[in-house]
Amino acid sequence: MFDVSQLRFGSVTDADLPRIKALEAASYPADEAASEERLEFRLRAAPQWFRKAEWVSDEPGVAPRLIGYVVGTQSAGELTEASMASHDPIGDLLCVHSVVVDATFRRQGVASMMLIDYIAYIRSISYSSTVQKVVLIAKADKCALYEKCGFTFVRESPVVHGVDRWNELELRI
Repeated sequence: MFDVSQLRFGSVTDADLPRIKALEAASYPADEAASEERLEFRLRAAPQWFRKAEWVSDEPGVAPRLIGYVVGTQSAGELTEASMASHDPIGDLLCVHSVVVDATFRRQGVASMMLIDYIAYIRSISYSSTVQKVVLIAKADKCALYEKCGFTFVRESPVVHGVDRWNELELRI
């Protein structure tokens, strides 16, 4: 187990993309993982909604290690396949696409800490944002994680992404 005080949260940069692409591919089945082009689009179109978690070692000379990320884009109206594929910088809805944690650091509270940071970050810039609600889709076994972080179940999602069914959850800002 690692010391949670060694986690740092911040904005994603171009230099982080290779690691993020690898984490995405390792974390989702091929029919669910975002393509390299999708990840690059999200960073270019909505960099303010792309946040990372880094583990910072106590040992001198050990570089910080990117161990997770949360990414979203804005849209207007409801969560749909089309709204998740684009970005509307004045949209009232923030669609979270991925909450990913390196396998080595899973089941240690990292995803919860990333979400808490992400929500606090959203609220800290809400005065300059049109975002009113954060939405995401999750498989049934992940809903408890999101509910623990303040999201509420809305419905079984009409969005089809891969072969499994998804649930829609939301958090009002």
